[in-house]
Amino acid sequence: CFVGNLLEWYEFAIFGYLTPYISQLFFPSDHPTTALFLTYSIFAIGFIMRPLGAIIAGYIGDHYGRKTSLIISILIMTIPTVAIGLLPTYHQIGFLAPFLILCCRLLQGLSLGGEFSGSIIYLIENAPKNKRAYFGSWADMGSSAGMILATLTSLSLTNVLSNDQMLNWGWRLPFLMGVLFGGLGLMMRRQLLETPEFLESSVASRRYAVRDAILKDPFTFLLSITFLAINACGYYILIIYLPQQTTPELSMYLSLASLSIIDRKSVV
Repeated sequence: CFVGNLLEWYEFAIFGYLTPYISQLFFPSDHPTTALFLTYSIFAIGFIMRPLGAIIAGYIGDHYGRKTSLIISILIMTIPTVAIGLLPTYHQIGFLAPFLILCCRLLQGLSLGGEFSGSIIYLIENAPKNKRAYFGSWADMGSSAGMILATLTSLSLTNVLSNDQMLNWGWRLPFLMGVLFGGLGLMMRRQLLETPEFLESSVASRRYAVRDAILKDPFTFLLSITFLAINACGYYILIIYLPQQTTPELSMYLSLASLSIIDRKSVV
């Protein structure tokens, strides 16, 4: 689950770090700032799909098993990630290019919503009763490691390749690497065993799990959503958006520094 979250969050976050290049290729405009914000909008749309992804993954996990849900989530993340690396640009196919990249981001958001919650459930249900918090935290640590890997990948590319090389083909490399990550994750997850809690539960008890989770305590449900939304906004503004407003030489360094500080506080 740690490795799966590392790979999924790497694939999800690399889009944010490469927005300066993607904006020029998929949203050409006389105003670069407009193109950049359109690209950030595509990045943000992925988050809209995350709650839906969690609901769908929860349904699959409750009815067909936690293992099945985790295998599907990594497949749904890998396919659109690799597809982004192969997409033609605006100059090649016109308005179809941003539409296709939007579709890919929607699928990525759907996958990530199921991955993060699904892996935490899998870890907790396999953990000793007195160590559930410790086991469950490994999913969050995996997501942080994925963000760091995405930052280091972007930083390495921008230091090694020229701006023209990045625009021509360099930006595609991190996305195409998704096929390797996805294959590794799929191979590992096929070896998983189903959780004891799922095997012991009855079909009837799992039938309306999603509905019951929402209606049993709607205030807590809405409070949780609000808290996580505020946290996510601050997190991504700090590590994705603000560093892009500096000079290119400082951008990725600031992203990595911000992310390291956040992760250290999270661990503490």
